Amino acid sequence: MSLKKVEQVKNSKFFRPWDLIIYGLIFAAAIVLILVFALTGRGKSEGFIISYRGEKIFSYSFAEDGYEIISPNVEVEEDGEEKLLLVFRTDGGRGYNKIEVDKAAQSVKVTDSDCSAHRDCVYTAALSPQNRAPILCTPHALAITPLEAGDDGKIRT
Repeated sequence: MSLKKVEQVKNSKFFRPWDLIIYGLIFAAAIVLILVFALTGRGKSEGFIISYRGEKIFSYSFAEDGYEIISPNVEVEEDGEEKLLLVFRTDGGRGYNKIEVDKAAQSVKVTDSDCSAHRDCVYTAALSPQNRAPILCTPHALAITPLEAGDDGKIRT
């Protein structure tokens, strides 16, 4: 590199005006995207669906405070003012998942299971208006997914 080029690099500014404008636009776009994702999808949950091997076996609506049991594999253990406790049993009754519905918080979570030593479904965060990620219990082929407004209740894979 010539001495002239070295001097040019030393004397040049770190940021030029157009660089600052471009970085500002990128920063503003990132803030807008964060706000859009943070503010959408929150609010009241419609409910949730429990499916076993891809088939809907239970659904709950927070708006109506009602549920539909479609399979004998799901039993309502306790139906209180604030909580609903369910027990799911696999075919043959060899496995179980205990599921708790918090009506006030509009959330559902797996509280106990005998699916494996890891019991990942028990440690998965509750399905709620703030967390729309499904709860999966792979060993038992169980999935708890959010029920969206206008959803016809069909399980989509």
